[in-house]
Amino acid sequence: MEFLLSRLANDMRQTLHQIVGLIELTAEEPLSPAQSQNLSRCRASADQLLRTAADVSEMASAQPLPASNGVFHLTRAIDEVIDIMRVLAGRKHLELSKFVSSNVPDGIVGDKDAMQDILRRLLDNSIRCTDQGGIRLSVTSTVRDANSAVLTFEIADTGSGMPAEVLARHRQPLGGPLDAGLSLLLVRRRLSALGGQFAIVDSTCDGTTVRITLPVSLVGNQGLGYVQQPADDGTSPNEAPLEVTPLQLLVVEDSDESFALFQAYVKGQGHSISRAHNGALGVEMVKSGDFDLVVMDVHMPVMDGYAATRKIREWETGSGRTRLPILLFSSDGVSQMRRGAPVGCSGFIAKPARKQEVLKALNYFGRRER
Repeated sequence: MEFLLSRLANDMRQTLHQIVGLIELTAEEPLSPAQSQNLSRCRASADQLLRTAADVSEMASAQPLPASNGVFHLTRAIDEVIDIMRVLAGRKHLELSKFVSSNVPDGIVGDKDAMQDILRRLLDNSIRCTDQGGIRLSVTSTVRDANSAVLTFEIADTGSGMPAEVLARHRQPLGGPLDAGLSLLLVRRRLSALGGQFAIVDSTCDGTTVRITLPVSLVGNQGLGYVQQPADDGTSPNEAPLEVTPLQLLVVEDSDESFALFQAYVKGQGHSISRAHNGALGVEMVKSGDFDLVVMDVHMPVMDGYAATRKIREWETGSGRTRLPILLFSSDGVSQMRRGAPVGCSGFIAKPARKQEVLKALNYFGRRER
């Protein structure tokens, strides 16, 4: 089952790479207002499928995502989630409100991304199951000692309640079938990894209330001063745009559709592109050619990307050649592509990738001293 889910997620990302790429390229063309609106809806649907693919990939993994602890403002993090979800609630004319108790600490050490994802999933579930009325997020805190506390989040909606069979599934321990709702199963799994708990307090025809608890560490306000905030436009401070350096590229890719999309992405950048249809051919072309960068797919016939990279590194070492940058570009998940580092890959991009992500990676390798 784990292999099948992983393969399904991979295939979904590969197909979405084509869809998202074509949407992005089409958006660069002159469009009527109606066409722009339709394209925007297509992109939103593709983004939803991409999130589903990520969920399937995560469920296929034997281990939950690793925690990433950092210092953050709790109230600000909650407001960020509320602002996003309020837009979705507004589309159904639902009211989304919040209550944050005065005893809730603001300086938190924990996994901000995981906490926000959990809240987003729970609010999204309530919005989808509610046709009239609204949803309320309440946050309280219980201090355990000077350095730690337990946060309690309650999400109450005025929906029609969960089906009895789904309710029963979520009142059982983790590890059962996937028919109880993938998003909530992921919430429970992440909470378990973070030491938190999940409970359905009540679910009737008048609404559902879900409660989660999450242990966190505390910091004083002084500690928050060391958190670097992003620039207003979302870019890193002092980040200047990179100039394009024309490259001799070797793209090792068996999919005609993926290769055509890559060509469209880099069109007009001045790069010279050669193609190998499988890893074995890619190795031979590296040995006989003069390239600045190899863009390597993973899943290919004859020889996959990992094996091809290993062969190239062995040849470079044996012949005293300078290491050629090899960039993995695959529909594998990030955790899977990290397998490329031990065999000598220089970096990776996960499909689906936007045009600017690809160009930025090429510019980075083009400016590196090799």
